Amino acid sequence: MKTISPKIIYNAYRDIFNGGFNITPPDLHLPRIKAFIKDTYRVLRHPLKPALLPGPIPPRLLLALQYDLFIFSGFKVYCQFNESCTLYRDQKPREPHFEEFYEVTEQLRELYNKHYLKAEYEYVVRCVKHITEWVQTRGSEHEYNLLYQSSGCCPDHAALDGICLPATHPFWEVAYPPNSWHCTCRVLPVDSNLPTTGIEKALKRLNKTLPGNDPMHSMFRFNPATTQSLNGGLGRIFPPEHPYYGPGHLLQCTCAYESSVEEPIVQTDYVRKDAIVPGELSSEEFEQFWDKFFAAITREDA
Repeated sequence: MKTISPKIIYNAYRDIFNGGFNITPPDLHLPRIKAFIKDTYRVLRHPLKPALLPGPIPPRLLLALQYDLFIFSGFKVYCQFNESCTLYRDQKPREPHFEEFYEVTEQLRELYNKHYLKAEYEYVVRCVKHITEWVQTRGSEHEYNLLYQSSGCCPDHAALDGICLPATHPFWEVAYPPNSWHCTCRVLPVDSNLPTTGIEKALKRLNKTLPGNDPMHSMFRFNPATTQSLNGGLGRIFPPEHPYYGPGHLLQCTCAYESSVEEPIVQTDYVRKDAIVPGELSSEEFEQFWDKFFAAITREDA
């Protein structure tokens, strides 16, 4: 797994400190903050490189997944800074010093940029594998049932083991793996003539595994290959209900993208922000995109 450059992290933290150790949407326009987001995206996007894909993914779906990773990276960086600044302010420093700020936030930086990042990267790897399998199954001329398997690989999801339903059944919109950060369950295509599980029984087992009243589990009730993407199509790697996207992070708005228009459309009746982002980002393309992205997310502040 690749890592985020320590120099990029250091420089970004210095910019935040120089700005009064407080993070606001306009700070995301600072060059060294953008570099931090872009480097986070570089790490998370690595499993989506064509040479590493476990199977074919349609170009539009692949682009949607790249969009998702970039936006997730932006929220990840924002949340990290928000938490870091709050932590330092709680220390009530009499004479703030950058080195003190950087030392106080050391464990938090390690949490976000090492432990969280490793779990997120491994999740991306597994998620991409499941997406390619979904594409293969749904693109086949044959009708299949799907069989959920957790036996011997993922005890946390043992209740789902053996559930068998048609590939077209809506159940797979909320129960397709990965169903947690470290989920190693599989869904296998099997003969459509095999007996299926009663839907009430399947849902009861799903509710036991991913209870709706537990956000850290219920957020995985989605199918990465079929969930509405950030560019208007289908495909989203990270759960739409991930805590990074919670109310108060960045702006309470959504930037919806239509391929037929040049500018994002801002809708203010949502509690999360989504946006467009190019899949392949040269330095020049990144700057052009960021100007558009930044204008969209800060329009509400005007």
